[in-house]
Amino acid sequence: MNKRITITALAVLLLPSLGSAQRRHVSLGQRSIQPKTSEVIRGLKGEPLGIDVPFESAVGGTIAPPIAPSASATALLHRVYKVRIPATGTSWVEHMIVGVPDQIVGPTPVLVLFHGYGEDPEDLAFSTEYIQKARQQGWLVIAPLGAHKFNFGIEYAQRNTEVALEFLAAYFPLDLDRIYGVGFSMGGGWMTSFAARHTSSDHVRFAALVNHTGTMSISHVHASAMDVSLLESPMMFEGSPSQFPFRYQQASSIDLNLALNSVDPDTDLLRNIAHTPIKTWTCATDPNLYIIEECEQFDFHLGQSGGTSDYTSGRGTGHDWSNLDEDAVLTWLAQHTRADPDSSTLVSVLADRNARWHEFQIVQRAGGAFTPFKWGALPAFNRAYVLQGSNMAQVAFDPTDLGLSKTNPQGLDIVFSELDNLVTRVILEDMDMPTNVLFNGISTPNWGYDASTRRLTLPYLPGPQNTNAWRVLP
Repeated sequence: MNKRITITALAVLLLPSLGSAQRRHVSLGQRSIQPKTSEVIRGLKGEPLGIDVPFESAVGGTIAPPIAPSASATALLHRVYKVRIPATGTSWVEHMIVGVPDQIVGPTPVLVLFHGYGEDPEDLAFSTEYIQKARQQGWLVIAPLGAHKFNFGIEYAQRNTEVALEFLAAYFPLDLDRIYGVGFSMGGGWMTSFAARHTSSDHVRFAALVNHTGTMSISHVHASAMDVSLLESPMMFEGSPSQFPFRYQQASSIDLNLALNSVDPDTDLLRNIAHTPIKTWTCATDPNLYIIEECEQFDFHLGQSGGTSDYTSGRGTGHDWSNLDEDAVLTWLAQHTRADPDSSTLVSVLADRNARWHEFQIVQRAGGAFTPFKWGALPAFNRAYVLQGSNMAQVAFDPTDLGLSKTNPQGLDIVFSELDNLVTRVILEDMDMPTNVLFNGISTPNWGYDASTRRLTLPYLPGPQNTNAWRVLP
């Protein structure tokens, strides 16, 4: 992710045949998307988006050809470029805007802009001043399309966003401690969900976020919409939240119940970024009252999850990017650098797929569902905690990533519990062969070591105790 090259102009770099920018992990399981037509494709207010046209044309996206060409770029403004990446692994071409500062001398901060409902990245270059102002203070700027203009942070849009950020990282030296996000309306919800689903050093992690009147709960958007045909399209969520709750929850940072006016405490991805500075802003005269309600509930739940409440209802006109001053936003973001959660207290995680979450590689028992767990580390006692896991078949981590010692003569302690009462594999990475392993204080042969991968496997077997502990002796 820190590949560095001398850059004079992005347009020179992004000529046809940039094959390395096409690399993509295609094992993520996205089903193939086929063009479909509809007599009338309507938006949330019933407005016609397209008549007798394929869905992707109506929503401003492009289906990738079977054999995708290389990435390409064209100049839009001074050192601002339109980039097209056909090979994304999601069946959707990705379009994005990239703004490059006049000089790049080392690791460079990044501003990621998440567009609103019906917008595309090019709109942001002319309707806001974020790109030029961030460029002028030496930041890289990227505004992904996320597959199409009405994506609502759906999973394939988030994976297209990954492609865009991987592309940027392949050609520029990113300052991974200073990556910032700003999202408006639909983009605010897309941004916070994306940030909550990317907490590992394997991906870009955000140092701070500004949520400008974001749609934080897509099920609540569905309940508030005049027309739900867009959301329920076969090329979107395929049905209602009652039919496919996980798909809506996966694209949301909170799941807000309209009838109860409360957040579901079991499905909030927001917990994953409770340690991240987040400023939420709305306009007091915004006509979209349901979005204001979502933002208020988001900020309240952030505080309940251990985060810091930073909510402002300001002045402005209607529902528009311009209600929030770009200079104030950039000044606020610039004061923050990425910080990891405090591992001396239990950190709550909600995983939605097989991936690395913080320092823990999770393999789920069943896909299409959440895997909650809590973790912590106490270096003074050389002890790690992985507790209250559910839907977890395997968890793997390197103890040194938690500040723990593998050579302490007193041993390395792993405290574990899970709620399903099923066998779970706990794997310690990059380990030497231990001399002994104790389980709840008693020597046990119930472990395995693979010298070729240097992985120590500690199978957790359900027993009468809810919480159990291993001690690994070097």
